[in-house]
Amino acid sequence: MHNSILIWCFILISNYALINGDDVPETVHRESIIAQSSSFEKELEKSDAFIRNEPLHNYLNDVLHRISGDSRYKVKVLLSPSLNAFATAHGTIYICTGLLARIQNEAQLAALLSHEMVHIINDHAYRNLFNAKQIALSSARKQIGLEFFFGSLATNVVSLTLRSAISGYSRDLEREADSLGLINMKKASYAPIEFRNLFLILKNHIEKENIEQPYFFSTHPAITERIDNYYQLAGKDTVQTAQGLVNDAIYNKMINSVLHTDGVMKIASGDLHNAEVNFSRILGSDSSNAQAFLQLGNIVRLRSAPHANKDVFKWYYRAKDIDNTGEVLRELGFYYFKIGNIDSAACFLSSYLHNHPLSPYQPIVEDYLKKCAR
Repeated sequence: MHNSILIWCFILISNYALINGDDVPETVHRESIIAQSSSFEKELEKSDAFIRNEPLHNYLNDVLHRISGDSRYKVKVLLSPSLNAFATAHGTIYICTGLLARIQNEAQLAALLSHEMVHIINDHAYRNLFNAKQIALSSARKQIGLEFFFGSLATNVVSLTLRSAISGYSRDLEREADSLGLINMKKASYAPIEFRNLFLILKNHIEKENIEQPYFFSTHPAITERIDNYYQLAGKDTVQTAQGLVNDAIYNKMINSVLHTDGVMKIASGDLHNAEVNFSRILGSDSSNAQAFLQLGNIVRLRSAPHANKDVFKWYYRAKDIDNTGEVLRELGFYYFKIGNIDSAACFLSSYLHNHPLSPYQPIVEDYLKKCAR
């Protein structure tokens, strides 16, 4: 906690020195930015803010290295529903689960990574501090008033550092990242039209959900302008720009854990539509995923509440057919109890406890079993 505060204060002080033109050698400024990024990453690593999935990260890094040709750079996935991504000067690209779940294929992932790689390789963190002094000053003053990004007090402080790292790129730097990112994406043999499609898909989500544009789609420039810029760079021949790799099947298979995690967060926030989209996508690449069937049943249950809906059982029993020992037994027991089928409720709840004697739900399940016995 104290380390987080120290890092944050150090960044504010360092940035203040930079934007006020203190007489410090340029190499010191660059080294300071890289050191700040490194410290931020080390602090973030101590938190529970990441998806821990080695095959997923290997896949994401393979795509990044295909684009960059340099294995020093890496990708990490942050547990957050935000439609955000950002790169640190130290060479790491962070993608939020919310954004990764909205991307439809590997080519769109490549578009995102290509964009962020330009920010790293072309030294945008350093250039931005010297090209937008007033923006950096106002940004530093406004950080304290921003809503928190993660959850706990410790990670809230880190999130302020995060926002300082990713906000405020100038219009010219974002255009540069888009144009050079598109070139790099094409060099890696990906279909350039997916660069545009990435913007269109997320523009639709931003408008449909009535949310603020995230930093990746900040007003420097606005997302509609960035789509127009794409047409200027690539042209409007959709047949020609559709040529290249897309790789939707492998992408959807590799991000199943992201879709599940983001789907659970969407359910918790009441966004049942996007949760349903996530779990349906999982079944598109893994038709025997019991958890996806279970969560689709939960979505039907929540939509019908407070009334019972027997369609819930359709999904629950499909999950049970695949996994007859998991949490679906508990959910079946609870739902049978809700509709008044006490015998079936007791049967499933007893089976659940038999398979999961140390479950954290044990006290709740035992309480339901007592009610069934009355």
